[in-house]
Amino acid sequence: MPRLRHVGPTHARTPLSARFALLVLGALFLLRAGPVLAQAQVEAAVDVDRLSTDQRLTLTLRIRGAGELTPPDMDAVAGFEVVGSSSASQYSLGSGGFESTNILTYQLRPTQLGELTIGPLELVADGQTLRTPGITVTVVPGRQPTVDPAARAPAPGGPLPVSPPGSSPSGDNPSPDQPYTLSAEAGPLNPYVGEQVAYTLRVFQWSETGVRARYQAPDFAGFWNASPEPERSQNIRDQGGRPARVTEFRSLLFPTRTGALAIEAAGLTVPASFWGAGFNVASEPITLDVRPLPEGAPAEFDGAVGRYSISAQADAAEVAAGEPLRLVVTVAGQGNIETLPEPHWPQLPAGWRWIPGQSNAQQEAKGGVVNGSRSIERFVVPAAAGAAEIPSIPFAYFEPGLERYQVARTAPIAVNVLPRADGAPVETASGATVAETAAAVDWQAPGQLSLGPLTASSPLAQAAAAAYGAGDRVAAAAALEVLLQDGPGSRAERALAQRGLGQALAAQGAGQRGRARLAWERAQRLTPRDPGLQADLQSLVAGLPDAARSDGVGLPAVLQRSRGWLTDRELGLAAAALMALALVLALAGRRRVALWDAALLTALLAAAVLGLGGLRRWEDRFHPRALVLRPEAPLLTAPGPAAQVDALTTLPEGLPVRLGDHRAGYVQVEVPGLELSGWLAEGDAEAVSRSGG
Repeated sequence: MPRLRHVGPTHARTPLSARFALLVLGALFLLRAGPVLAQAQVEAAVDVDRLSTDQRLTLTLRIRGAGELTPPDMDAVAGFEVVGSSSASQYSLGSGGFESTNILTYQLRPTQLGELTIGPLELVADGQTLRTPGITVTVVPGRQPTVDPAARAPAPGGPLPVSPPGSSPSGDNPSPDQPYTLSAEAGPLNPYVGEQVAYTLRVFQWSETGVRARYQAPDFAGFWNASPEPERSQNIRDQGGRPARVTEFRSLLFPTRTGALAIEAAGLTVPASFWGAGFNVASEPITLDVRPLPEGAPAEFDGAVGRYSISAQADAAEVAAGEPLRLVVTVAGQGNIETLPEPHWPQLPAGWRWIPGQSNAQQEAKGGVVNGSRSIERFVVPAAAGAAEIPSIPFAYFEPGLERYQVARTAPIAVNVLPRADGAPVETASGATVAETAAAVDWQAPGQLSLGPLTASSPLAQAAAAAYGAGDRVAAAAALEVLLQDGPGSRAERALAQRGLGQALAAQGAGQRGRARLAWERAQRLTPRDPGLQADLQSLVAGLPDAARSDGVGLPAVLQRSRGWLTDRELGLAAAALMALALVLALAGRRRVALWDAALLTALLAAAVLGLGGLRRWEDRFHPRALVLRPEAPLLTAPGPAAQVDALTTLPEGLPVRLGDHRAGYVQVEVPGLELSGWLAEGDAEAVSRSGG
């Protein structure tokens, strides 16, 4: 009879699946600990190497291993016009660690014939200049003319696009052997800049062709097209005793510049079929004489043209002092609603303030008129308790029909301001309580810079300390900026230089507080637990506007708070130590269940620490935190000069933002906590991670 051998409890051995999980975690850690960044590389490709002037070409740039990226100047691409662009980011985990890929896509329209070369294009990735190879494509004639974009519209009476012999652009004088004729009109022919212009193309069909013709609208260069899909209607008319099917295409336009402005020829393409060869028919171009707006505009005028009304509504009749009251202002009427400026916000009572909110527009182009409304959300924060009112809000516009400026106004809104909900003293007429006046003391400049041992090892640090002691804080900041560009050796020295730079900037007062906060946050990333640095930073932030004091809520706020706990290097070391401890506990836990459970918990904690470090690096690379450096920086609706693009609001210095796409000298930003996004000029905000972190 065989003997049985006792093997003991089944939990004395480590499960195979659990050991496999530990091996996977260890492998992930080794990948994470390996090299993360590689030298940036760029690849360029086009979707076609031969096209006609009727087609578009797609240029794709793939940039691998880049963090900070400055796109190429596409205006330098000769023979092409950029008609669209987009960007995307990808990241993956490979044998060399995390790899990022930025993808820039451009839609190009040819403006010349022959063999054209795209590039070489230059772009900057992490301070490194990358160059694409030149790509040669061949452009052949198509239906569209190939002229320079600035002169694409034909001159009045000039040659028309290709048409069959005997065709006529006038529908009132049909050719007996031509199945289609076109007639275009626009009105008014002498509009003011920003005034609505109705463009109508009539297609007269005199006989059946058996195929469907395709309408090609003009590009409307120099106009804002309020109807990308033109309004269409069709009927049967008797033209000179001969019936015709007449199809009308109506587009509503707004001229954006003054002087002679041409609407180029519209076209109709009839494809080849069993009944005959294909051909093109074109209308005549139309030239408008656009007038500038007259003199005598009111102070509140900001460019609105049309006929409008304005109303305002508060969401409550009572509000506690210091609490925001939501106000929705609606501008409605006829005109270019999508580009309407904001109203002229009046001066509030002493101590009150405006906080910007969201804005949205609804527009409809129908029946020959563009109607709609734009709603602007604003928050009003009252100061003192008692009866008060929100002043009347004016909106100035130029009405072309009357040829004069008008000012519409909202009615004042009465508000009953209650004492502060937290029982704090009510503010005085000057906008501050006695207690608050005592507490609201700006950051106090120290007698000397906190440069520590850096002054003994660096002549620039010595010069900065001497200049600061002599009262020349600008020279002190300049010396420390040069020192940081040269690059102090150790992390501790860089932190000292950044802290001293922040002190020299903050001591200069308003206008430099954003740069001071930037320097101190960079120092915090190097020495996060420095109590003196934390005190300086907290004191400075407390003196900034409310919107600039936090990063909102959610993951970005958690990641920012974690910057005050551990550096990225310390997070990596902590994850390594925890992983090593988990492996030791797992080996010892082969005979003790409690140790095995501790190993699993330690491994999970290591994974959490590793994940926090990965999220911080991901944020720095793909959606970096930045600070507004310029006081009252205009937040624009689109990239472009502030004189040509509407501003959503202005952002205070020191405000935290998140950076997005870069385009033509502008950067897209998002303001945490306010659900507000727009475009800033590059230089108005700078990423904290750009240096020193």
